[in-house]
Amino acid sequence: MTAGWPSASSCPRRRWIRVPDALADADVAGLASAALTAWNALVQICHVEAGDTVLCLGTGSVSLAALKIAKARGARVAITSSQAAKLATARALGADIIVNYRTSPDWAAEVIAKTDGKGADIVIDTGGVDTLGQSIAAAAANARIIVVGVSPGEGPAIPDYLSLIVKNVTIRGIANGSRAMFVNLLDAMVADGMTTVVDRTFAFDDAPDAVRYFAAAGHLGKVMIAF
Repeated sequence: MTAGWPSASSCPRRRWIRVPDALADADVAGLASAALTAWNALVQICHVEAGDTVLCLGTGSVSLAALKIAKARGARVAITSSQAAKLATARALGADIIVNYRTSPDWAAEVIAKTDGKGADIVIDTGGVDTLGQSIAAAAANARIIVVGVSPGEGPAIPDYLSLIVKNVTIRGIANGSRAMFVNLLDAMVADGMTTVVDRTFAFDDAPDAVRYFAAAGHLGKVMIAF
């Protein structure tokens, strides 16, 4: 046994979760952080349903998981990125609306335009202080904004308080989810045929290369290390 790791017998059974046989190890390994957070945001809090428009900021693992969960429930999904190649992949994964925030700095206006003036019913804000203002601008009336990103910014988080009030927007911050949510997520993955987006898997001996690859931020999806 590896020093510092608890034995299986020391972990209460109530903490264990049985992984469905239909799911591959690579599909499950990266779920506890990103996909569980997306599940909590969309299903537990926002009760996403068919006909909703969901806006996911960026193409990180939370946003990609949110894309798949939302599409499985019949929602329309908009997603942002600064890279055309990542947006093309997001489109292939089912995104209905893609927005390049580098070529369109006022990306909220583009989201509004591409939703026929309505905006997004649910926004998964993975950015932080500098994106919250535009998330509100891109939101529909009575929208729910879930804040996951904690990146510090230079400007005010909410530059337009009037829009926040007029739209009757709800803003809520979350961090991950519960064991019960995780069980429901696993069941949904099997039922809906969802898989985890994995960019690249490294051998254990190549773990330093994996860390450098991840730090370069050119990946799309999970970077895995095989044991």
